[in-house]
Amino acid sequence: MDPTSHGVLSSGGPVRAGSAGGAWTVNDLDRAAAGRLEDYRTASDRSDRALALAQVGRYDEADRKMAEALAVTPDSAWAHLRKARLELLRGDIAGMALALRRAMETSEPPLTERQRALAEALLRLG
Repeated sequence: MDPTSHGVLSSGGPVRAGSAGGAWTVNDLDRAAAGRLEDYRTASDRSDRALALAQVGRYDEADRKMAEALAVTPDSAWAHLRKARLELLRGDIAGMALALRRAMETSEPPLTERQRALAEALLRLG
């Protein structure tokens, strides 16, 4: 993938590079150069869709979409946070806690401060 292409430039890497993004920036640009950026985008879309499906009670479909997302991005803290929210909607507190712990341990990308605060608050509920 061309590092000057729209896909790479819109991924946030160059923005973070100018704001001390360090390892995040390098990881984003490495993924883009390896052609994996689209995989991450697709996985993010699938985990978003999984959460939306859970919000309307379509848990079987939600589980399939989440499994697809996590198969591509097993270390995505954001996907694991969405999985935790899916489990909470289902009423599975133990499943929620497991996904939250995984979200707090992973780093591709890591949780933002706000997401980490949400994860910690949800863990206190369980």
